[in-house]
Amino acid sequence: MSNLPSIEYLSLGIRTNDPIYSNGFIWKKFFDSFQSIQTFILGLEIEINRNLLFYLNLSSIDHLIENVFQSFHQHFSSYPINIYKNNRILYIDSIPYRKYRRKQIYKTCPQLHFGIRSNENLFKENPKGILGLAIIGEHYPIEINDYIQLINYFQNIQWIYFDSIHITNQHLLPILHLYPLNSLKTLIYMRSTFCKIHRDFFEKLFLNQNNFKTLKIMYGDLIYYLKQSNEIPNGKHIENLVLFLCGADGQFRLIHLNYFILTFPLLKSLTIEINSKNLFRKNQLEIIKEILHSFQYLQSLKIICRKGNLHFTSSIISNLSQSFASF
Repeated sequence: MSNLPSIEYLSLGIRTNDPIYSNGFIWKKFFDSFQSIQTFILGLEIEINRNLLFYLNLSSIDHLIENVFQSFHQHFSSYPINIYKNNRILYIDSIPYRKYRRKQIYKTCPQLHFGIRSNENLFKENPKGILGLAIIGEHYPIEINDYIQLINYFQNIQWIYFDSIHITNQHLLPILHLYPLNSLKTLIYMRSTFCKIHRDFFEKLFLNQNNFKTLKIMYGDLIYYLKQSNEIPNGKHIENLVLFLCGADGQFRLIHLNYFILTFPLLKSLTIEINSKNLFRKNQLEIIKEILHSFQYLQSLKIICRKGNLHFTSSIISNLSQSFASF
């Protein structure tokens, strides 16, 4: 890329186990090779392992962040950077609050605020140009307020993605208020630990941010939440629902359909994405007929199987044809 001197905008997102990417001198040299560059966005995810500690001449991870920050501060001090880590990954990010000319997706972890930054004032500014926020928890127990504090810094996002979530409130602190996400269009909630969704946190997103229309969620997480609710949650704002089923979610069950019907009465589009045909084996006809008859505003139904084929018999197709004819 250094042979392209006319580049003005460069954005890099790299996940690696190569420790050399933690060297600030290398990034300074790389940056200087672009004569016309005006915007440089960096998002590094470096696996924390023995090779990284050996490369940095460290015996433990206790001073990992400080060591890497010093490398960037010494060789690339003019570049606004935030360095932080979770249990497995070292993050080296451009501070996301610069006025980017193009929309960006920002991938991070809840420990974002516990890092070391080269420009604290810039970090405190409202984010600019962040379209989507992806938060990776890696099933590590993390305080609910760490998640909320992170989300509150990105109030203009249009979609938010959660992965590998294990939320706790071990210190029994008052739960922070989650600011309105007025631009939010899509919530993607991909797997709580043991499918046990954290009710208080999920409701702050699902019930209190009722302007978004699309919910994409693991089947087991959603069923767990609906079963634990004392009353029917108000999901009238959801028009598009995508359910993902893997082995941990168990089979799609006819008895669970009523939860969805009562919670999402105005649903227009339903997608059921199944990892294996074995998760959608029983009561196929009854499930499909119940979906078609119960969601009166439904315009689209998709059932996607990633492994194997769903063998709908001729009798099922015939019965479905009769169901459509009766509408």
